[in-house]
Parts: sequence; C-alpha cells; structure tokens
Amino acid sequence: VLGAMNGLIVGVLVWVALRLSRREGARMLAAMSLLVGGTHALNDGTSSQLPFGVVGAIAGLVAVGAVAWVLGERRPSTLAVIGIAWTLGLVVGGWSGSVIGLPFTETPLGWAQDHAWDGLVTGLVWGVATAAIGLPAAVRRPLRSP
Repeated sequence: VLGAMNGLIVGVLVWVALRLSRREGARMLAAMSLLVGGTHALNDGTSSQLPFGVVGAIAGLVAVGAVAWVLGERRPSTLAVIGIAWTLGLVVGGWSGSVIGLPFTETPLGWAQDHAWDGLVTGLVWGVATAAIGLPAAVRRPLRSP
C-alpha cells in the first residue's frame, strides 16, 4: 500500500513533467501506482529469500504488465526495453547503494536514504530508456480499444 502511494506521487510528477492530458495523466498515474507498488510488494512486503536480481526481474515483468495493461502498449521491442530497464535500474540502484555504504545507519532515516537512492537510480535508468524508445509519445496516442 505504501509503495502504491509512492507510485501515485511518481505518477503525478510524470503527469506534470510530460504535460499529459487528464485522460493520459490518469492512465500514467494508474500505471505508476501498479509499477512502484508491485515492486515494493515484491521486495519489501514479502519475507521471500529470493536473490535481489530475481526480484528485480519479476518487478521488470510487473513493469511490462502495467504498461501493457494500463497504457495499452503492444510493441514487443518497447515492452522488452521497459522490463529490462526497470530490472536494470533496480539492480544498479541496489548495487550502487551498497557500494557507497547505504544505508548509513540502521534506522528509519537510513532506510529512507537507501530507498531514495534506489528509487532515484531506478527512475533515471527507466526514464532515460523509455524516453529513448518514445514511450512518452506513445502515451499521448489514442488508446486502442481491445
């Protein structure tokens, strides 16, 4: 639930940054809520002993599903880039955070710093990759009916 609320915040920021219409913005808001909420549920909300790379790959599939379902994206190459970029962003974010010693303390503040770093890196990797393949323009096109 907290991850989905983070996703709502991310969705609003994407909506504003891309200057989306009400319809497009609402779709992006829903996609980001599912994507960020699903990622948090997989990583923070379970007691799973899965390696982080596997969790990242599953989160990448959540990213693909959210974008395909909510945004109506159907191009296989675009969906592949979306999934790989989200997975890579999570893995690089977690790895780079460990390299610089995050969390600095085992406190809620340390946890928040670690999550902020992971989210920043993941968002930058995913944002650059999806901008390069034209996802913002694809969001603006009319949604195809099923």
